[in-house]
Amino acid sequence: MAMTIDEISTMLNELGIKHDKRNETTIFTGFATPTYRAPEGREGIGLIIELFENGEYFSIYAPKAFVAQGPHLDAFLKACLVTQWKTKLIQFEYDSNDGEIRPIIEFPIEDGKLTKKQLERCVKGIVHIMDKLYPTLKKTLDEGVFAFPDDPEQRRIMDAMEELMRLLRGRHGGGGPSTPPPTTPPPTTPPGGAAPPTGF
Repeated sequence: MAMTIDEISTMLNELGIKHDKRNETTIFTGFATPTYRAPEGREGIGLIIELFENGEYFSIYAPKAFVAQGPHLDAFLKACLVTQWKTKLIQFEYDSNDGEIRPIIEFPIEDGKLTKKQLERCVKGIVHIMDKLYPTLKKTLDEGVFAFPDDPEQRRIMDAMEELMRLLRGRHGGGGPSTPPPTTPPPTTPPGGAAPPTGF
């Protein structure tokens, strides 16, 4: 059955989420965030919703949520991987060409239909997690301080990430070609002055 961008736009309207339909596969939206700040210092987080494979694959992501370069890159990538381990839905993509970090939620729709409740959870989830964990991720990027709670399971994960980073550094550098990310839209607040989504 697949989905169309108009169907997603209709659900966003029903959820009271302002957005901008850019074309037949892409929607821009954004939210005010109490804590998260974009790399250039702007308040709020921009999101892009995209459909692929004739509407059979769904993706929502925050382009350039972070730009990760410099001496603390390894620590930051470990923090992203542990965040994936500790939370639901969210993953992180890293472009080694320019340091872009994208939190992303994506999955196949195939012959089903995305529901309004699923869409709401994806939107709320990515905004909530980025806002909640921003101080930890930012400190890791700025100082190399990995501030997640230190428990035996956490230590095992961190040791595994350290070994992974050593292996990756041993390979030839550089990532494959990437498509430049679309421009992030300015953040908006849902109609009626509602607070940005929290929880999921």
